[in-house]
Amino acid sequence: MDEGREQYRRQLEWFGRVEIEQVHNLVSWQEHADWLEPERAAGRIDRLGVTHYAPSAFKELGRALRSGRFDTLQVPLNPRERDCEREILPLAAELGIAVIVMRPLGEGELVGQAVPEDTLARLGVDSWPQALLKWALSDERVDLVIPATRNPDHARANAAAGSPPWFDAEQRRLVERLSA
Repeated sequence: MDEGREQYRRQLEWFGRVEIEQVHNLVSWQEHADWLEPERAAGRIDRLGVTHYAPSAFKELGRALRSGRFDTLQVPLNPRERDCEREILPLAAELGIAVIVMRPLGEGELVGQAVPEDTLARLGVDSWPQALLKWALSDERVDLVIPATRNPDHARANAAAGSPPWFDAEQRRLVERLSA
C-alpha cells in the first residue's frame, strides 16, 4: 500500500492532478479506495478506476464495481478474449462506469493477420490493427482502448480507428471470424 501512495505522490508532483487513478489487479482495492476517495473529493483525482486482466478475478471485480467507489473499469477485450462481455461489461453499463479496454490487439498476437484489401475497404479501415481497434470501440459499452505501442507511426495509424462510423453487428462478426 505504501508503494501505491508513493506512486500517487509522484504523479501529483509531476502533473499537479491525476485524471484517472487506477487500482490495478484489485490489489488491496478497498484499502486504496479508502485513501483515494478523499483525494478525488478534494479535486486532485478526477476518476478512480479498478482493473484486472484475468477472468478468474471478474467476480471480485464485479464486487468492487458494485461498491460504488469506482468511475472507470479496465479489462481485456479483443475478438479472442471476450470473457468480460458476459457479466462485467453489462454491469459497467448498468452502473454508468466508463470502460477502458486493454489488450485490444491481443498483445500483438492478432496484428499479423493477413486480410485482403477488399475486406479492409469493406470495413472502412486502412489496416488490420485499425479493424481490431474499431471492433472494440464499436461496442457501445466501451469508452476507449489503449493499444500498447512504442512506435509513433503505429500510434498515428491506431488513432484513425477512433473516429466513426462504428462497425455494425455484421462487420464485428467478420472481424471475429477473421481473428479466429
